[in-house]
Amino acid sequence: MSKFCIMAVHMLEDWCKGMNIDPKNCFLVTGIPEAFHEGLIESILRAATDCLSKCKMRGHMFMREEEAFAVLCEPPVAVDLLQVPSEIAVEDSV
Repeated sequence: MSKFCIMAVHMLEDWCKGMNIDPKNCFLVTGIPEAFHEGLIESILRAATDCLSKCKMRGHMFMREEEAFAVLCEPPVAVDLLQVPSEIAVEDSV
């Protein structure tokens, strides 16, 4: 588990550096199934909690090791990461 967190931090830092974005104002959402298209991902994030409702999805990348997507999110204002849920449950029918 901690290995994944370290990798996610490094991925966040590298991704933000490549896009010239401050990583302190962004976070990653990982483990998104391949079947989820960009519009669906955005709608799920916006519905999950108030702190994600206005987040801008800056990009997504397939993570081969996880066989899932990671999404780079940038909120319009600084967000206390303790307000961001560690997991978002999604119904199978989505």
